Amino acid sequence: MTGQRAAHYHAPTGRAEPAFADRAADAGLPLRARRHRPREVLRRVRCGLALACAQCRAELPAGARFCPDCGQPAAAPPSVPAAAVVAAYDFAGTSTLVDIGGGDGSLIATILAAYPQMRGILFEQRDVLDSARVTLEREGVRLRCTLVAGDFFQAVPEGGDAYLLKDIIHDWEDERALVILQRCRQAMRADGKLLLVERALPAGNAPAAGKLIDITMLTVTGGCERTQLEYRDLLARAGLDLIRVVPTASEMLIVEAVPV
Repeated sequence: MTGQRAAHYHAPTGRAEPAFADRAADAGLPLRARRHRPREVLRRVRCGLALACAQCRAELPAGARFCPDCGQPAAAPPSVPAAAVVAAYDFAGTSTLVDIGGGDGSLIATILAAYPQMRGILFEQRDVLDSARVTLEREGVRLRCTLVAGDFFQAVPEGGDAYLLKDIIHDWEDERALVILQRCRQAMRADGKLLLVERALPAGNAPAAGKLIDITMLTVTGGCERTQLEYRDLLARAGLDLIRVVPTASEMLIVEAVPV
């Protein structure tokens, strides 16, 4: 390894096994209600509580499979990264959220459940949409989310206030990642925004568990983890200005950018 990428590597510390397991589970899969307060959603996940009944949204205890009030199956609690995103970021001004490469719909379902006035668009490969439909129906938000099949290297849906990409850009080397960002920029309105949910590596040789994931991305997908400066530069090449980075209670950060 030479140049800037070589500076990412140092003997990492900490446990990286969960991140590796997450990536293995994702391999070969997607492109990459009552309102609960975002921080309350995260608390419930940490405490092991099911978020709500899938039908009447009543709170259920941990391990419950059926609601005692209406007899319907319990809704699965959101993943910790999804709940952490909802807890950290205020989506209140977003009318239409476009989840690019949204996989099984877990992230956008969690956000839509927390913001009942919001509508969503989940953009994925056609053979992934059936899984997303099941998730959205289970979480009671299917009627507020449009499913769109496509290829983000060609075009993405227009009309969103915000474009959300979680664990997408790190799958790709710079030139391919740039194409995805450019397609999002082309679809965005002048007052739109882009939200990347990614890890960010520390600059220089500081040890970080994310550097192990960087090696995995390099060898498995050809992609890489990036520093905040590298995200800023990549976004600028796509005509986007990084305006802030929002930390979450998970290892993920929310990188917010707007059209230049």
